[in-house]
Amino acid sequence: MYSKFNKIAIDFYFFNLFVTFIFVIMYMEFYITFFKGGL
Repeated sequence: MYSKFNKIAIDFYFFNLFVTFIFVIMYMEFYITFFKGGL
């Protein structure tokens, strides 16, 4: 039952996970910089 569509779905899931991970890291960096510099 393993098809090309299944692979695309899995790839999309991991891509989503990766983008979320990058976004979280960027947000943390921004938050730390703002917290140290701004306040």
